[in-house]
Amino acid sequence: MPKAVGRFVIHPLMLEFFNRYPQVDVCLRLEDRVLDLIDDGIDLALRITHTPSPGLYGKPLMPVHHAICATPEYLQRHGCPQTPQDLREHSCITLGETPADSRWKFRRDGKTETVQTRGRYAANHTAVRLDAVKQHLGIGSLPLFTAREALASGEIVPVLPEWEFISSYSGQLWLLWSGNKHMPARMRAMIDYLSEKMKPA
Repeated sequence: MPKAVGRFVIHPLMLEFFNRYPQVDVCLRLEDRVLDLIDDGIDLALRITHTPSPGLYGKPLMPVHHAICATPEYLQRHGCPQTPQDLREHSCITLGETPADSRWKFRRDGKTETVQTRGRYAANHTAVRLDAVKQHLGIGSLPLFTAREALASGEIVPVLPEWEFISSYSGQLWLLWSGNKHMPARMRAMIDYLSEKMKPA
């Protein structure tokens, strides 16, 4: 599963799973690259996608959206962007893996805008970007599931909330498995448990 999904979504559910299923052991592999279920000996995979790979069985667990966030203190000091183009005047905290990661895309009312952002800090780990935002280092792009708690407490606030941030790390979080073998009880237990825990409230 992707690293941020493992850290923020799945790991917090594991204690209850172990209590409920004392005979099942779990090995979480947190990888942002896509692994082959059969070649890599994986029972279940979680992937963020709009369309799962053909040949796999699966079910969607939750939508994955993004938020652009900053602290109230940062915005008080540097001003609050009113349009995506205003981000060019701000320090933006990006993924930093490729040059495209600093080109942020937004959509509103059918109109798309792309902004070349800049900033002094980039990090390819969501928890690090979240912490950098909390430290007033700039405006960061974060999966909403990682930012939800800090947003709810007011520690960070959304920036440009009326615009949709377009990211390759968005779509549905799918739970996937290969269908070429009899499903062991341990897999069925995990599928049922995650489906129960992540169904819409």
